Amino acid sequence: MTQSIYVDIYELIQTFPDVVAIVEQSVHPLRLPQQATIPAIVQKKISHPGRYTNSGRTNATAPIVQLTCWAIHHEDAENLADTLEHYLDGYRGEMGSRCAGAVFRTNRVDFLDPETNMAAQIIDFRFCLE
Repeated sequence: MTQSIYVDIYELIQTFPDVVAIVEQSVHPLRLPQQATIPAIVQKKISHPGRYTNSGRTNATAPIVQLTCWAIHHEDAENLADTLEHYLDGYRGEMGSRCAGAVFRTNRVDFLDPETNMAAQIIDFRFCLE
């Protein structure tokens, strides 16, 4: 059985030295914890369509996962997002318990949290998993 996609993505991010240099281990599923170390990355699955062929359902899937890069300043969030995108966009290979046939960036937007004044870059990636 495969592990959670969040664990697989976390393990993959830990192989990107320039990203680890920025966030260390501050990569979280679903939401940013109250006392999280900043800068940080938050993962959230926003789409998980099944894959079908004329023969029926296959094991291949292509979920879209938002990776939100949080930082105190906009420039730092943008730098983290650029670094993460450099490694992840177009990635093919092992990803924790899965194999990624391809990973593609599908969208990227700026965000400023009005309550905390923290900046974020929200990037959507499609993970084509075999």
